Amino acid sequence: MVSYFLSKELLGHDQDVRGVCSVSDELIGSASRDGKYGIWKKNGENWIPQFYEFHEGFVNSICYVPPSDSKTKGFLFSGGQDCSGILQEIQGESPAYYLFGHESNVCSVHALDSTTIITGSWDSTARVWSYGQCRLVLRGHESSVWAVLALGEDSFVTGSADKTIKIWKGDKVVKSFVAHVDCVRSICKIPQGFASCSNDGIIKLWSLDGHLLQELHGHTSFVYSLTYVPSLDLLASCGEDKSVRVWKDSKCIQRIALPTTSIWSVAALPNGDITCGSSDGAVRIFTIDKERMAPEEELKNFERRVSEYAISTQEVGDVKKGSLPGPEVLATPGKHEGDVIMVRVNNDVEAYQWSQVENDWKKVGQVVDAVGSNRKQLYNGQEYDYVFDVDVAEGQAPLKLPYNVTENPFQAAIRFLETNHLPTSYTDEVVQFIQKNTEGHTFDTSSASQTTNSSTSKKDVTIFPVGYLLFTTANVSAMCKRLLSLNSTHANALPQGDLEKLQHILSMKSMKDSDRQVAIEICLNVLDRFSLSERFPALDALRLLAIDCPQHLCAVLLEVFAQLAQSITVTGKFESINSMLTLRGLANIVSNVSSEEDITKLANSLYKTVPGAEYSKDYKVAFATLAMNLSVLYTKKSLEEAAIEILPVLTNFLAADSSESESCYRAVMALGSLCTLSNVAIAASQVYDVRKTVEKISKAFSQESRFQEAKDQFCSLLDKVT
Repeated sequence: MVSYFLSKELLGHDQDVRGVCSVSDELIGSASRDGKYGIWKKNGENWIPQFYEFHEGFVNSICYVPPSDSKTKGFLFSGGQDCSGILQEIQGESPAYYLFGHESNVCSVHALDSTTIITGSWDSTARVWSYGQCRLVLRGHESSVWAVLALGEDSFVTGSADKTIKIWKGDKVVKSFVAHVDCVRSICKIPQGFASCSNDGIIKLWSLDGHLLQELHGHTSFVYSLTYVPSLDLLASCGEDKSVRVWKDSKCIQRIALPTTSIWSVAALPNGDITCGSSDGAVRIFTIDKERMAPEEELKNFERRVSEYAISTQEVGDVKKGSLPGPEVLATPGKHEGDVIMVRVNNDVEAYQWSQVENDWKKVGQVVDAVGSNRKQLYNGQEYDYVFDVDVAEGQAPLKLPYNVTENPFQAAIRFLETNHLPTSYTDEVVQFIQKNTEGHTFDTSSASQTTNSSTSKKDVTIFPVGYLLFTTANVSAMCKRLLSLNSTHANALPQGDLEKLQHILSMKSMKDSDRQVAIEICLNVLDRFSLSERFPALDALRLLAIDCPQHLCAVLLEVFAQLAQSITVTGKFESINSMLTLRGLANIVSNVSSEEDITKLANSLYKTVPGAEYSKDYKVAFATLAMNLSVLYTKKSLEEAAIEILPVLTNFLAADSSESESCYRAVMALGSLCTLSNVAIAASQVYDVRKTVEKISKAFSQESRFQEAKDQFCSLLDKVT
């Protein structure tokens, strides 16, 4: 029977490895939340990494792109949080292409060759690329496209968080069907057709025309990734249950336990080895070849770490120690590969897994009390019924979510998001997470006073006015490396030392005004010398430099952004990116503005940049954030006349397009903040009928409870003046 053992652990990434791909037996690609992607090259017994940092933010997906000729070893293609894809020649120094077009995180990639690369995104679309140009946009999914597969240059399969799989011919849907009861996470080619996996814990095998052939059961949690091993005719899968599983003829023939929780990605090497990337930042290789197995000491160390890795009782169910068997039960063989039993050892509970290959029970962890299991948890010195580990939308490492069953889940979610500086768009998702994981405990309002009559029951306003919201996230290293790369071949290049100095300043935790001024001057030189297609890293740097900017430098940046805003266009991909970054810079500078002249410049910039329905999501969100921050400024300074002037801008924006929830929500936050000024509330109610606009938006996004909450509190503001 085939049996995989550890071959090598590759350490070099600082955060979760979200993607791995096979190039050859000696080359492996990886992508990580630490902002790096790269290639691992085997050199004797060691694997040497070469990392790249050209994305801005997390790198979530990676695939191998075979060469079109013998001059290269092919390419890596990576997808990132920055909405871009990057085609990188293997062991080259700079990207061959940047691919722009998606409006959100690029979470899945696959390639046949450089003429057929397919990407999936949180923006609910897939795109097909040839030589760096988008040739097809696949629209039809209602949520994030987590899985993509190219079967031919004009034949594709996609899977989505909307639970469906779609089969495409060109940009036309040939077949669409509900494939799983939860998000579809990965699709891979198999001889019979293709395989899919899901958050429902099930793997399904399909014919090429979408008929279900088989279901594979065994995983106990989300299944994130699949790969076919052609040399051995095996299927490998990995997921949230700390394991890689190997399947043969619809049966799980091996469960490989790892000393970490999330195994995000798995790929097969030509020689039959399997590689995977996981939440502990490691890339691991497993082999069936004894010559490639790790030394005995490394194998024992790995097995020890697996056995010591704690398992929560939430994984294995409620544990009653008194009714558990003792170690003597380990003398009885298991029935199936991967069977798990719990054994009482003194006052501890240990979990063992049956290995058919070794004909033995292997310790896979010590079972610890689940969060919330009839005892209080301490977090930041306070006691809670639950303290959850939460992985938020691929954008953050696991965060702590404290919760008491006497709390309103909505308020707990808001506190969690504010504490961790996360978008309020996650509110519903966090509330659902709380409700799902508290075993039916709910917030009980029955003890609240029931004596309030209709004349005094208007909802207390607690949301409005909101605070300033800044665009702070950035990968400074990638930003500056991109500038250095562009500058190295530029006819009117800046001194390299200037760009190195810029990177140093942007990386400072505390920036002096003199350093900020130097950095701004360098960025302005880039804007003067570089073309539209080359200047966006400098604009992004200016956006960061606008945060907490002193008054004398604030005036300089405002003038630059205001002039750019006057000539905004979104006719080309680089123009669209530059315009979006201009709006982000203006949004970041609002809190530093004080003079009447500068406030007028901000308002004029807002009026000039109102987006149309066809504009990108990122542009709309940047515009709405600028409007929201300007509204906060008006509220703080009680500028009622200026505030009234902005009302029709916001209502027209909401009326023109209600397709994108985050920009609409921020526009509603702007309206609510403005209406904390009584005369503005009167104008909103009696002149512009803003109540109707907000109610319409709330209805359009009725599935998001944050809109209902905002609508109720907004209407309460208007009720106070009517």
